[in-house]
Amino acid sequence: MKRIILVCLATLALVAASDSAYPFSISLGTNLWHNWWDPAWHDGKFRMTQVTPTNIYLSSFDMPRFSAGSALLFGPVLSVSLNSRWSVASTFMYGRFNYSTFGAMSSWDRSNPSKPMQSVSADMSRNVERWDSDTAVTFAVNRVFSVFLGFKAQGYDYNEVLVIENDSKWMRLESAVAHYGAGLGVGATVPLRWGFFLLGNVSGVVMRGIEDTEMKFTSMSGLDCYFKTGYFISYGFTASASIAYVISSAGVTLAAGFRYQMLWYRQAEREISHLELDGTHDRYYGVTFSAIYRLTFGGDED
Repeated sequence: MKRIILVCLATLALVAASDSAYPFSISLGTNLWHNWWDPAWHDGKFRMTQVTPTNIYLSSFDMPRFSAGSALLFGPVLSVSLNSRWSVASTFMYGRFNYSTFGAMSSWDRSNPSKPMQSVSADMSRNVERWDSDTAVTFAVNRVFSVFLGFKAQGYDYNEVLVIENDSKWMRLESAVAHYGAGLGVGATVPLRWGFFLLGNVSGVVMRGIEDTEMKFTSMSGLDCYFKTGYFISYGFTASASIAYVISSAGVTLAAGFRYQMLWYRQAEREISHLELDGTHDRYYGVTFSAIYRLTFGGDED
């Protein structure tokens, strides 16, 4: 990611060198997103390869659904504008989510379809640390419309605790899920009055993802669980709208709005690890706020 930012900055510097009449500016600030997240694994389905002293079982499990959770994502934003058309920006956000579900957990042995399905009462919790990063180069077509192309990375780490209540057995897992890819989008900045602007962006993204899961502890003696590395493709879109207010004398821009994102998954059967992601989707939405301070050097600003 650092290499991509350096390449973008070097490219923009070359572009700017041919047009030094325009100001060079650096903007630094913070983004907040009160985010509701309906995760792809909200259906409660998961898999384990269970190893006992006498056998190996490829097991599937089905828990009651997880409800959508909410948390505050926050992080820095840095952007550099060179001449009147080109700019590069990078953002990073982080937040913690807590999910839980309780009820009948069904399980069956995928390696032995004739074996009867089992059902027990169970309690599962997932404590999630989620992160989201974007780096994009933007070209202003005119004073209103722009196009941007960039690198997208997002993912989450979580601790999962499964308690089987009927016999007080439990286990704890740790998992990391990450996506990396590219996005393309269009934006609009519409001037209103008294320093207010209407901002809007729509973009699409395609990413390749990886999932690593490991069992950290179990109270069930003689049982071990194995998880192969999982892979998947994710694709989707993001749409956002906000109202910005520019305090020109202070070089500060404040903005508040709404952001909505959908991300769909495709996953081959042989690439499934712990989470069954094929045909599922993540849904993110919520209100946003940002505060940006801008420093301008040289030239005459438009």
